[in-house]
Amino acid sequence: TQGQQHEVVRGIADVGLGVARNVVEGDRCSDPRPLRAGERACNRDNVDRVRCRDCRIAANVHALARYAALCQEAGIVPIVEPEVLMDGNHTLERCFDATENTLHALFDEIHRQRVRCEHLVLKASMVISGKECAQQAGAQQVADATVQCLKRTVPAAVPGIVFLSGGQSDEFATAHLNAMNAGGAGLPWPLSFSYGRALQAPALKAW
Repeated sequence: TQGQQHEVVRGIADVGLGVARNVVEGDRCSDPRPLRAGERACNRDNVDRVRCRDCRIAANVHALARYAALCQEAGIVPIVEPEVLMDGNHTLERCFDATENTLHALFDEIHRQRVRCEHLVLKASMVISGKECAQQAGAQQVADATVQCLKRTVPAAVPGIVFLSGGQSDEFATAHLNAMNAGGAGLPWPLSFSYGRALQAPALKAW
């Protein structure tokens, strides 16, 4: 909608065709991004633009859950990615609220769509201060807030959680994940990474 910066996944009707093609090609794990066709599809909620947030979160998580259901029907493990952007000047606390709302809505919809949590991978964002926030949270604060948010929202049946770097530097993304795992004894799921930019940036800079 004009004047609103939230984005909604589109093109879900074509996901089944994309999943079927992936099965033929031998894939057994699928990220939603390769299945986008035509429209600019995005499953993101900007923390700083919260007007009409609930309806847009509902639309996005419905599409993500439907995508996951189609993948599982085809024998593919879905990578479910409800990314919350770090753009803006929001605080750590505000990011926590947005992430918690998004994950609650996601797993409610996953349950409604009869998606098996045991057969998916959650690709999550860390709970982090916005890029333009004057007071940046430290590594331990990010780790503690992220783990607390996940404990409140993610079922223990999920076999694993991987993190986006979300535009963080390689040092920060690594430090945050390390702090989570250092104090994460007894967590119901392993925590790992799905970084692209954060791992490639130093090599690209040197090259």
